Amino acid sequence: ASGSSSQRRSGSLPLGLLGDGQIAAWCLAGLVDSEAAEVRFRERRIEDEGAEAVAEALGKSVQLLDLTGNSIGARGLGAIGRASLPNLKSLVLTKNCLTDKAVQALLAGLSNLSLQSLVLAENQISRSARAIGDFVAKANCLEYLDLHWNFITGDGALGLFEGIGKNLGGEGRLARLDVSWNCLGNTGGKASMGSLSKSLAAESSLVHLDLSYNALGSQECEVLGEGLRDNHSLIGLHMVGN
Repeated sequence: ASGSSSQRRSGSLPLGLLGDGQIAAWCLAGLVDSEAAEVRFRERRIEDEGAEAVAEALGKSVQLLDLTGNSIGARGLGAIGRASLPNLKSLVLTKNCLTDKAVQALLAGLSNLSLQSLVLAENQISRSARAIGDFVAKANCLEYLDLHWNFITGDGALGLFEGIGKNLGGEGRLARLDVSWNCLGNTGGKASMGSLSKSLAAESSLVHLDLSYNALGSQECEVLGEGLRDNHSLIGLHMVGN
């Protein structure tokens, strides 16, 4: 009994609970603590059905939702995005094989602009990076955005940095940005780096930027350097592997 109580308080799951059916049954039975501030359902083979059940079971007290290492699609992420989570501060969806369609479904319903940390690392994000940029542009409370190890390039990358520029040029608080291990230099690299360069030219909240392993060539770096020349707010810049 004490173990079950502890799991409820922490928003965790029993070690043997795996897959959509078991997760959904657990949620529908009311065994997810609706007052938990931190909910971590990592590597539980959750797909759409399980994600919909989780979204339904979450309480308004949730501040951290970590769904790392599952396989949630557009239907499940749409449910997560539409869930009423007014106090959510951190959303982690690392290693979910997220497609552009799934990310767009999430962002279409995500109206919580008080989110402080969004982690979408190690997925299959490409064109939907523009939708992420649109969200970041209006998410003035966002401080950390992690998109490392995706397939962001071309128009998606340009849209992402345009949105980030609006955040940094307005009342945004974005401080840490990780877009390492993408494909920024493969297509349209000069245009996307030009957009980022404009944001870096002015003082802003951004203090950490990781562009490592993006196939950025000398031309892209030269464009980026124009914005960095008079920047005195950036503390950490990572460019290894270019």
